[in-house]
Amino acid sequence: MIGPKDSLSSARFLAPSGISLRFKDGLTFDLPISSLEMDDSRIRWVSTKESPTGETMIVETLRGEEIPIDASTLRYLADPEYAAKCDASLKSLQFTKDELVEFVRDNPPPPTWYEELARDAGE
Repeated sequence: MIGPKDSLSSARFLAPSGISLRFKDGLTFDLPISSLEMDDSRIRWVSTKESPTGETMIVETLRGEEIPIDASTLRYLADPEYAAKCDASLKSLQFTKDELVEFVRDNPPPPTWYEELARDAGE
């Protein structure tokens, strides 16, 4: 989760195909629009702005609808250090292959599951 220092203090369009981001901790990044993997033909990129809280960047569709993009997503895409911390945090929550093997070995499914599979298969 993004902290107060990591929220956006400004976001603006950089012609022809970038976004300038400044975070409240002082870091600035120029991010290619293509890294957002959005259909840029349907978005008015000149409408790019930060939300009042800095938790999102907002862009408008051609019809004027607002699309919020989470500041932590932008930080992840723009800041390799932040991305590495997020990835490490996520990895720490995942089982290793050895842990999964041990878990499966020590926690077999109940026999009734096999009975249900056989019944469903028409045996």
